[in-house]
Amino acid sequence: MVVRAGISTFSALFTHLGQSMDSEIDFLMGPVVKKASDGGNKFIRDEAIEFLNVISMTTSPISLCKSLLDDVLAKNDSIRNIMTDLIANSLQKYSNYIIATRNLVSKLITTLA
Repeated sequence: MVVRAGISTFSALFTHLGQSMDSEIDFLMGPVVKKASDGGNKFIRDEAIEFLNVISMTTSPISLCKSLLDDVLAKNDSIRNIMTDLIANSLQKYSNYIIATRNLVSKLITTLA
């Protein structure tokens, strides 16, 4: 019960504070990914997966990828699948932004070249 409440609290913090919570990702990512891949308690696992989705949508992809690659290197297939989904969600969110600003980016590149 305490673990689930803690995960819910951090989920709310990340939802409301967004990228200002990037510095906390390194501290949280390892334990939360392990809880999300744990087959024991379905309620905690579901809460952890929901929290990881919140992280992937509210933090910068660079911070997310760095934390995942630094802290959560594992041979466990479940953990690797979770990592793949998180990175894909984060990059998908920013791909829309990159596409929307493509003209600006191309102008910057030609100006700087």
